[in-house]
Amino acid sequence: IDQKGILIRSSCHISVYYDIANVFNGDLFALKGDNALGLKFTIPFQMDYQSWYYPDYKKMAIIVSAADNNTITINSPKDLNGIQAGQEIQLTLNAGETYMIQNNSSNPGSGPGGVVVRANKPIAVTIADDSVNLPGNGCADTVGDQLIPDDLAGNEFVLTRGYLYLADAFYVFATADSTAIYLAGNLVDNINAGEFYSGRLNDQSVYIETSAPVHVLQVSGFGCELGGAIIPALGCTGSESVAVTRATTQD
Repeated sequence: IDQKGILIRSSCHISVYYDIANVFNGDLFALKGDNALGLKFTIPFQMDYQSWYYPDYKKMAIIVSAADNNTITINSPKDLNGIQAGQEIQLTLNAGETYMIQNNSSNPGSGPGGVVVRANKPIAVTIADDSVNLPGNGCADTVGDQLIPDDLAGNEFVLTRGYLYLADAFYVFATADSTAIYLAGNLVDNINAGEFYSGRLNDQSVYIETSAPVHVLQVSGFGCELGGAIIPALGCTGSESVAVTRATTQD
């Protein structure tokens, strides 16, 4: 347990994101405000791409508590660092305290995707995956974002392809059993809570519809430089205007 939480308050509405200001492995983490706080999270992750050059880098999910005496319960479907598959661990965090879970190997499929985190008071969860490599290319970048809780998961999504040399990747993580997944109206899979569907976006866009709420993580980027983000459902109308300031001068 660490004391690494950052609390940001303002007297008026603001936009906030966390930017890794590094010319090699940067990424933007869009902070979700009140929508980042919840009591149950199903953690999505990219589950295919290897960390390049630094094989010991791990996929990590960082939990931060927004209240004192917060009981956190973590259930993992696979072995993680200090957690056995199927094991439930419980810990108590105070406001601003953090706890990190991570995989215990460099195998991309060993990441914490599908882990369920519950709390009796609000928490926020951020994921990060460093030096992710696009296969066959020489780039490596961070893929990460701040998550939204399961009660804000959605049923309809539209993904737009970015500018990678290869197809974008996307991952659909179920929050309920027997979740049917449709791409452009065609049934492609039926998965249970914590399981995921892995897809590739070769077209300019794709329409995703599910029978129960899901989380969608998209891995996109520019050339072979990767980035990743949680995709809001169509029911989340968001803002009509958003300002972004880059921390570096890169294209």
